[in-house]
Amino acid sequence: MKYIKEICKNAKLSYSLDAKYYRITTLAGLLGVIVGMIILAYVVDFLVTLTGVDINAPIIDPGAKVLAGVGILFLLMVCLLLGMHICTGALSAYMYYTGKFTKEEAVNYALYSHYPNYWYPRKP
Repeated sequence: MKYIKEICKNAKLSYSLDAKYYRITTLAGLLGVIVGMIILAYVVDFLVTLTGVDINAPIIDPGAKVLAGVGILFLLMVCLLLGMHICTGALSAYMYYTGKFTKEEAVNYALYSHYPNYWYPRKP
């Protein structure tokens, strides 16, 4: 839970980034959501195939409805987080290999959404 709180805290700091870096991190996040949704589609398709569930049949049992809803929300959260980590990891690797990030900055950005200090506007 501490990990999620740190990511949320660092995500709030994105609003104070320099405009150029704000666009970069916003596009990385958007791409992460798209990748996460694609992963979610594959995971759900795999689970439906594995369990043999008819997706056109209604869920009658109220307990099963709650379980299905909670399960989908959990999968959504995990897949979105995975998609965002894939995209921020790719961006971090690119920035590291082009010399714009140090190794520590790349790891912190990919895993914790911690932005390098030079991404913030300089105060006169």
